[in-house]
Amino acid sequence: MTIHLIDWAAEPGAANPDGSHTATALPDFVVLIAPAGPTGGTRANLMTFDMPEAAEG
Repeated sequence: MTIHLIDWAAEPGAANPDGSHTATALPDFVVLIAPAGPTGGTRANLMTFDMPEAAEG
């Protein structure tokens, strides 16, 4: 399973003037479910964002 976050705010016509989403805006995420490929193995963790730096004090 793979989850893709979608930036619907970047979609033209997705936001109302007050910033809320329109009725025709794309979803916030898409989930893809597929059987495991022939290579086997699975990932248990996928870090896609940089970790915030610890505050220096």
